[in-house]
Amino acid sequence: SRELSGEIQFIKLTCDQIQRQSLNPFKNFFLKYFHQKPGKPKRNKLNFLHLHKTLVQKLKSKQTPETLPVLQELIRTRSFIASMLGIAIKKSLYSELSPQKRFINTIFAIKTIFQAFSLLNSVTITIDDIQWIDEHSKQVLNSILNDIDRIPVMLLCLSRLHHDRTKPVIHTSDKIKVLTLDLTNLESTSLLEITTVFLNGKPSQALLDLIWEKTNGNPFYIEQFCYYLLENDLLELKENKLIFKEEVKVLPQSITNIIITRIDRLTSDIKEIVEYASVLGLEFNVEILSMMLKGRDISQKLKQGENENLWSVVSELQYIFRHTLLREAVYEMQLKSRIKKLHHMAAAAMEKIYGEKGVNADSIAFHFENAGLGNKAKNYLQIAQSHYHENFEVASQFDCLKRLKKYLDQNELCHWYYKIGGVYASLGDLKIAIENLKKCEAHFPKKQDDEFRISLNLEFVNIHVRKAEHDKAEKRLKEVYKLSTKTND
Repeated sequence: SRELSGEIQFIKLTCDQIQRQSLNPFKNFFLKYFHQKPGKPKRNKLNFLHLHKTLVQKLKSKQTPETLPVLQELIRTRSFIASMLGIAIKKSLYSELSPQKRFINTIFAIKTIFQAFSLLNSVTITIDDIQWIDEHSKQVLNSILNDIDRIPVMLLCLSRLHHDRTKPVIHTSDKIKVLTLDLTNLESTSLLEITTVFLNGKPSQALLDLIWEKTNGNPFYIEQFCYYLLENDLLELKENKLIFKEEVKVLPQSITNIIITRIDRLTSDIKEIVEYASVLGLEFNVEILSMMLKGRDISQKLKQGENENLWSVVSELQYIFRHTLLREAVYEMQLKSRIKKLHHMAAAAMEKIYGEKGVNADSIAFHFENAGLGNKAKNYLQIAQSHYHENFEVASQFDCLKRLKKYLDQNELCHWYYKIGGVYASLGDLKIAIENLKKCEAHFPKKQDDEFRISLNLEFVNIHVRKAEHDKAEKRLKEVYKLSTKTND
């Protein structure tokens, strides 16, 4: 095995409850790594080409036998990483391949980037909130882990339990050593140490007992409760220990109430920014947030929010909430009518910055869905599913189609069943694929064009051949011949 260098490159990938589209943890990482900014297509392309070239040159300087194949693959798959970022490179390998081959090569391209990192430094990858990881990102992780001999990385996966209390699982081969650490609540003996840090002083036993009762030893709850006590000036020092002031009689009953109380005490402009940011997800983009706030300069307010332990800086234009529960509490405390309005503002801002590009369409659709604007949601879901189809991102296309169905009329359902049947066929569920294609036939409008009938019958042929149902395939081919003769095709 390769001897690792002393330098360590720490890479953090974040899965998001709101932004769960295909390969989102990796896309967000590449947006930061290649210095991509919303609404700056020319600058973004230059930044990408320059920084990708820099990575290539760093790898060339190593001049070892193991770097050569990685170097060749890094150059070969450049256009696939570019496509993830919405950057088109003319006459590239990406533009010449079929959707399925594009997707396969995209997985290779992501893996190659991380393999290049591992040849330059020791690499530790942290993936936060893997309970929300998308299926395609799982495939990338499996690809990296199954090639662990050539990509020596340490992978740290952090997660909460699913709603049914089961643990999220990343499947690995037997040769990979997996260590699992259940982060249960703190032991009471550790409580004194952590509360002393948060409170900047040693608590009395009575105060310690109350903190334990209110938080049940959850570190995040302890942190929020301690901040609440300090911010509301509820403690005093007596005999070198912190105790409650005599006038304290009522405390919030839950951690959500504590967070809401902390948010309510913020100045109105900071509180407004927190509420707006909560609809954008765990990570949020400063330019989108600023546009929602009518172009207001929010740099100083973001710094104040950082000082209030609400979020931390990821990059120049990207911030992340300190904890998922914090974002969720702020989101849930707002009226549904206001949430709808904020999602509309988020969608409008993203629409203005990104336009109708497929790479961002899913996120825009999500906000229009939650704003209750069906026609807008429908438009962007159609753009997103077409983008996923072109890139063979089958799981994400499937998700978009499921969300799209409720916005379609009876005539449009015919094409919907055709597309969803094709997705099931790609996923290998041929029985369900046939069922949906038959529903497509049943929903044919009276004046359905023959070209579409030909396409549908050819889809039947492909599935029947895969199932070795040759008689049924032959029958469908005869129908294709009949329709082709009719249309002179």
